Amino acid sequence: MTGEGGQARRFVLCILWALGLLFGISVGPGHAGGQVSVPKPFPQPDGFSVGVREELVREPVFGGHVLIREAGDGQRGTIVLIHGVGDEGSAVLDGLLPVLARDYRVVACDLPGFGRSSKANLLYSPERYTAFLRWLVASRVQGPYVVVGHSLGGALALHFAATRPEGLQRLVLVNVAGILHRTALTRFMIHLKIGKLQDREAMPAPLAWLGRLFGKLVEKMPEPPVDLDAVLERESLREKVLGGDPAKIAGLALVQANFAPVLERVSVPSYLLWGEDDRVAPLRTGRLLAARLPEARLKVIPGGGHVPMTLRPALFEEALRGALSAPFREPDQKEIPGDRVGLCRDQEAITFTGSYRRIEVERCRKVRLVGVAAAEVKILGSEVSIENSRIVGEGVGLAVTGSRVTATALDIRSDVGIESSASTLDLAGVRIEAASRAVRGLRPSRLLFSVSRVDSPDYEAYFHGPWEVSSRQPL
Repeated sequence: MTGEGGQARRFVLCILWALGLLFGISVGPGHAGGQVSVPKPFPQPDGFSVGVREELVREPVFGGHVLIREAGDGQRGTIVLIHGVGDEGSAVLDGLLPVLARDYRVVACDLPGFGRSSKANLLYSPERYTAFLRWLVASRVQGPYVVVGHSLGGALALHFAATRPEGLQRLVLVNVAGILHRTALTRFMIHLKIGKLQDREAMPAPLAWLGRLFGKLVEKMPEPPVDLDAVLERESLREKVLGGDPAKIAGLALVQANFAPVLERVSVPSYLLWGEDDRVAPLRTGRLLAARLPEARLKVIPGGGHVPMTLRPALFEEALRGALSAPFREPDQKEIPGDRVGLCRDQEAITFTGSYRRIEVERCRKVRLVGVAAAEVKILGSEVSIENSRIVGEGVGLAVTGSRVTATALDIRSDVGIESSASTLDLAGVRIEAASRAVRGLRPSRLLFSVSRVDSPDYEAYFHGPWEVSSRQPL
């Protein structure tokens, strides 16, 4: 296959490869589409807590059977557990059921498409899962409750909370998958996996070639030459491209979703538990959510990885109990720009924190701005990351020339938000309030937005995807 068709197929393979890395999904033939399968129960695992009640019931959203599991008597309320991608379904959370059931009534299920629940070639999207969760809560929960979601389940918990359901008290989000734009996630997985191999040994030639190919596709073609939404919506395309596999469908639907408006509608406190060195959901996502969700806190579990409840059960149990019982608190006061001038010239691994009037970075590598408040930031020929910071002033807020910038949870309020020349900017959870222009391009630059927002004379909108700017094409 050549031309646009071959390019489209390579892009789809790239997306599927990234999904495989992100969710542990195989890229080979998937679940056969067609009629809904009725699952057969199998015995509980050895050592499982006595008193767990299981029931296979019909649910109205996907039209199949769902396995619901309940435990505990609810002395301290109800907890709804939502698992992540994986055919084991809620079994991955088995270790939590007896722990939580001592004090809470626990309601868990195998999400439709996973575990012992029905599987079919259906659209397993966040919107449809939210409708399912509303049905589950309405039919199984009385009074106030907490939702605990892991990986995909964390993203679904956010989507569910954005509908502001009655009785929801708080969220506990564990290593949430998705959220970032699919291009940012794909870059993360490619760099992580290939970098890991390079650290260990000489990379096999086919994998090296594949990595270079996917890297170029991601950089040069962040928008797919195929309509991924059409793939998700049409049964025949889900079968042809995704093998009708519920896990692949759910994974693609998740990375296609724009969570920017979702995050703004969440109104309950959120507690984020993140396994250290997660190779599936980057810690960057946790930091973004901690900065953008109301009354949010982030706790990192040392050595936890993507499934901290399995890898570090004692540490995770302690952190989870803290998240369930911690009192609500007012948001921290934000720093305001100060009088200092921060300079970095021809240096490496410099970190700026606190208040500044101006920060200038020239020909520096691995520079970090963490918790910074400044009136202006200028970056020239450098590699810089900015995290949980504010730029508030007049003129140009962030001026970037010949540089690579990664910004997470950055607020910019100025006349011109960003002025970019021959640069690449990866912007996640960034908010730009500009009196005249959000982004001014001098020489062509590439921007990648994830769950961001722009308010300017030209735009009042969420941004989630790639954008190119130049002198003729500002933003």
